[in-house]
Amino acid sequence: MAPKHAVLHARRTASPNSRIAASPHARTAASPKGGQRRVSAQSTHQRSAAKPPPPIALCRVASVTSRTPKEIRSEVARVIVETFNHVDLDGDGSVRFSEFLKYHQSFAAQGMDEIAPSEETLEVQFRKYDVDSSQTLDKGEFECYMQGALDVLGARKFVETCKRLIEEDVERIRMQTQGYNRLATLQLVEHAAAVQYYTHQMVDVAERFLAARADPNFVDRNGSHALLYAAPKSNELFVVSLMEARADPRIHNLQFECAAFCASHVRDMDVLRALLIPMSAQELDRVKSKSAMDMEERERASEALVRHVADATTEQVRHLIAKRADINFRD
Repeated sequence: MAPKHAVLHARRTASPNSRIAASPHARTAASPKGGQRRVSAQSTHQRSAAKPPPPIALCRVASVTSRTPKEIRSEVARVIVETFNHVDLDGDGSVRFSEFLKYHQSFAAQGMDEIAPSEETLEVQFRKYDVDSSQTLDKGEFECYMQGALDVLGARKFVETCKRLIEEDVERIRMQTQGYNRLATLQLVEHAAAVQYYTHQMVDVAERFLAARADPNFVDRNGSHALLYAAPKSNELFVVSLMEARADPRIHNLQFECAAFCASHVRDMDVLRALLIPMSAQELDRVKSKSAMDMEERERASEALVRHVADATTEQVRHLIAKRADINFRD
């Protein structure tokens, strides 16, 4: 038996590897040559601790799901306000039914079958949210409508959809305004100022200017744009076409006149309604479905009324007015 001091000396001078190999926690592993080698528990722990970090996507999910309810409510409220400002196309602080319908259809087009009712149902819902019967939704009423969509979709899907819609529409508007044709723009305004009355031939000319990327909101030296000139001397069909091309009915000229004011001068209730009162999709379809033949027949009746009103009988005048002759027609 070796002396005690010799055993202690052998333990002090042993290499680290030999001490690890002698540890009771060490395990054996097959060597490439068929033998066995000693693998320490310490090296196994080091390899398990060196695992790669989780993917970035998982980190993002964790950060989103870790938001507090207060932060989620704050983001939802901010998105609703941004959406209201975006949907309110004319900037009057309220959402008309046409704006409401267009937004809801865009919302449903994102694959949201849960909130895609018929137009009749949407009109009923619009009236339900319109608690003051103003035919528009203010910010509070619009928020109640958005709360219904939020309850159906959930906060995350609701916020993502609203942001995507705003981004897409902003990009579409940017692309529209980016490539306006200056020559066609000048021709559109000059033509609107010069024509006596928008017959269907004059409407065709103006629509060619719009198709050539004319800016419908360009104003001349009088501060007037095409819609302001067209309001007292055209029908509601052309007025709707200009507004669909994003003509702004709020623009005032240097005499502080707007398109609705000019239409009221000539007492054209159809044009005035198109400018002031929101139309449902059925009404828009009714206006757009008027054929060129209908317009020509109305123009002939209007021309006959203006030219022969002095010598026409009362019955003849009533007959022409029954054909919707325009008493403000200018030949």
